[in-house]
Amino acid sequence: GRGGDSPPPGSHTAEHADAGASSRNLSLCVSAMGVGAALAPLVVLLCLQAGCSPDFTWRFGFGFGAMVSLLNMVLRLLLVEDSEGFKAQQVHNEKEGWRRSATKLRKYSRLLVGTCGAWFLYDTVDYGLALCSSTLAEESVGTDSKQTAASLLLYALMALPGCYAAAIALPCLGRKPAYILGISCMMVVFLVLAAFYDQIVHSPMLYNFIFGLQMFFNNAGPSASTFVIPGEVFPTAVRATAVGLSAASGKLGAVAGVYGIGMLQGSVGARGVFAAIVLVCLGTVLFAGAFLPNYDDRALARLEEVDKRGSQVELYALLYGGGAVGRCELAKPRLHDDPLADRA
Repeated sequence: GRGGDSPPPGSHTAEHADAGASSRNLSLCVSAMGVGAALAPLVVLLCLQAGCSPDFTWRFGFGFGAMVSLLNMVLRLLLVEDSEGFKAQQVHNEKEGWRRSATKLRKYSRLLVGTCGAWFLYDTVDYGLALCSSTLAEESVGTDSKQTAASLLLYALMALPGCYAAAIALPCLGRKPAYILGISCMMVVFLVLAAFYDQIVHSPMLYNFIFGLQMFFNNAGPSASTFVIPGEVFPTAVRATAVGLSAASGKLGAVAGVYGIGMLQGSVGARGVFAAIVLVCLGTVLFAGAFLPNYDDRALARLEEVDKRGSQVELYALLYGGGAVGRCELAKPRLHDDPLADRA
């Protein structure tokens, strides 16, 4: 369900926004996940504070999640409409079949590798820590069920401002720089946790603050960027497919992270987990530097035009050139077929 739910919001939001507003709107779309991340431990904590049994709390937590999912489905049916551009491309796809999408995706192969790989590596850390954060907290500072739920709520509340910081950071810094900066800051936090673990765990407040700090950097950078980049850089004809493939790669990373971090914790403990995550973050930064596109709003404004009339070389020059695109700018007269400009 989660994997099927990821592509439509990104595609729909990108298709209903102009180039100057797409990163902001997509970041705000992701921020709803931050609200949900805070709501989940809050529901559990309220049940435990009310004296509910663990069995009731467990069942009520899942039932509450089911009601939220039902509300989501109703809102989708009543409020979400496909854009005119999507409807037009859907007609072409129905006539030409899957070969058209496959041909289009080949043109974007490097981009697809970048978005899939970046999402895979990010979710390895994000989902692995999200599902193991309670056991890491219990091992590090020895909390009970209520304290664990309160710690998870604190992490989510510290992360929530990062969701809205992303709406500012991505348009100002750029999508790729925001991703790399966020992962780098997370790496520094995990390095501190690994290097000074014995000193930090003596204070539960200090441990919770430092662990929660990396979640702020998480939401301010890579959490939004992994969602925004594939939603922006792929054309309407294959956007949902490309976002879906990227999200699916992320869920594979989530499986690797959950099982990998769980096994690491059992063999080397929390300190070893933090040290291993430092290495994963370093590899993620290097991968992102090589494969993620570096573009701006000017590049997005010309993307559909270059996709239709330009070559793959011109397309990559546009998306990997940070907006100041040498080859694409040189090719501009040819793309517009302006004979008067040639004579001048």
